[in-house]
Amino acid sequence: MRAGLARALGYVGTREAIPAVLQGIEDGLLPPSVGMMTILRIYPRRAEDLEYGFRSEAAALRRVAAASAGILEIRDLREPLEELLTDADPGVRYAAIEAIGRLADPRSIEVLGQHPLLVRDQEEWALIEAALENCRVANEARQRMIDDFDEEGELA
Repeated sequence: MRAGLARALGYVGTREAIPAVLQGIEDGLLPPSVGMMTILRIYPRRAEDLEYGFRSEAAALRRVAAASAGILEIRDLREPLEELLTDADPGVRYAAIEAIGRLADPRSIEVLGQHPLLVRDQEEWALIEAALENCRVANEARQRMIDDFDEEGELA
């Protein structure tokens, strides 16, 4: 019944339904996968819609918040995602690394570069390498765009 209601919220819900979905995941009343699909269907675009999930004591909710932020490419959540790189739960760290890779923000290169000191296994290292590569490619593309223009903003 709860899962069906969550699915319905995803199809007809608005941003106002997100806190209830997050709370349901946190309280263990809603499977994280169903809650995440509900959030993705609602398609929030504002960071504050998911911020609660980053501060939750429940690892499942932190994972859902991180993964959702990456899939939805909510760039304003870059710093909270970076903070999750040191989370005690490996699933939360993996979700944060993948989300940062999806955001491909060059500002994350330094943080990801420092993170290998905390790496606990090969899978996590592989995720970090992929995320770093995405950030580097985005940075190079950004620099090429800047180089295409002169000081007056005209195409060079």
